[in-house]
Amino acid sequence: MEFFEFYFNPKTKRSGVYSEAERSVKTKREVNYETFCFETKKNKEKLGNLYMAGELKGSLSKNPYLLSNLANIIKKEYYRPIENDTPPQGAGKNLQKALGKANEFLSSQIKNNLSLLGNLNFAVLTINQKFSLNFTKIGDIKIFLLKNNQILDTGKSIETEETRQLFQHIVVGKLEENDKILILNKEIIDLFEKENIFGELMSAKKSEVKKIFKKKKRLFKKNSGFCFLIIVSSFVKKIFTFPKISFPKINTKLKRTLISLLILIILLILGYLIFR
Repeated sequence: MEFFEFYFNPKTKRSGVYSEAERSVKTKREVNYETFCFETKKNKEKLGNLYMAGELKGSLSKNPYLLSNLANIIKKEYYRPIENDTPPQGAGKNLQKALGKANEFLSSQIKNNLSLLGNLNFAVLTINQKFSLNFTKIGDIKIFLLKNNQILDTGKSIETEETRQLFQHIVVGKLEENDKILILNKEIIDLFEKENIFGELMSAKKSEVKKIFKKKKRLFKKNSGFCFLIIVSSFVKKIFTFPKISFPKINTKLKRTLISLLILIILLILGYLIFR
């Protein structure tokens, strides 16, 4: 899998693509959105990778740890079977259990802070080695699938009043190589449509993605948000391929001569060993 993270005018006064080290530093500051990517080396076939993105609005943006705490709860529960060396039930079942723990955490937070209602937007996706997709979300965060020259609002089917507070439904799907998944906050969507960024990303190669945003950098000066792009690709990378070697064919007469010579050599060796 390939993924790109772009931040536009965050409260940290920084924008662009963050490395893993930079993201860990950023969570210690005052931010209002965050993206997460967790990859596993074990059980890729069943569990695969876990991707999350979240946004806090209003006074909640002063609590920079809420998003990272929520993400870590989901991650811990989703990969728990691997940590305990027990066979996982599958991405869907594991995600369901993880979201149960996440809802418990959110319910306790809501009791202490009612402003959480309607001000938290959070998306959770899993993609395994067979390209099976599971996802869910809270709030008005958007999940788009760019596929076959179409822009599909995949998260629209689970947008209900209940999903503005807690995780409710999990959507299951099947991806193909080079499909693109785009997670955006609501504020940035209009700009993506107006400037045809959806269309450019749909046809863009991996090496062209950063160039698109660099070219349109000035357009994001008045907007605040994030773009989390996942490009579906194989988990197994081809490192080396042995070259094909062809040997010349040996005719029947030459083959018989070589066999006779080999038998003679064997007899000579045996005679030497016996009579020495």
